[in-house]
Amino acid sequence: MRIDTTVTETNIHYPTDSSLLGDGMQVLTRTMKRIAEIGGNIGERVRDRMRSVRHRVMEIARASRSRAQKQGQEIPQHSYTRLLNSTGRVVAQAKRIADEVREGIKRSKKLADQLRLEAMKSELARMCHSSNR
Repeated sequence: MRIDTTVTETNIHYPTDSSLLGDGMQVLTRTMKRIAEIGGNIGERVRDRMRSVRHRVMEIARASRSRAQKQGQEIPQHSYTRLLNSTGRVVAQAKRIADEVREGIKRSKKLADQLRLEAMKSELARMCHSSNR
């Protein structure tokens, strides 16, 4: 058997610390929103901080690109500090929402939806390295 393949050139998105943090926050926020859809408006409300996280990630990326052209510049430390602050708040909220699912505050009457809630709770706990599994 013979198989022919075609190779095409594509741009590669190299992972940086800030972009990986942004991607993780996007996954956490999306999971929390899905839990809120199933579990209702009882308990903690999900605050979407993705706009500020994306803004910080882009700010850091712009600074690092300009640093490559001007070797003397440093990436602004306050941008990383603000990104880490937002990240910490999203992780803390994810832990609280996982606790609410575990305690039964956020729940569903349908068995299938309750199983989905439990699976999403486990994902939040795994991503946050929480012991509340």
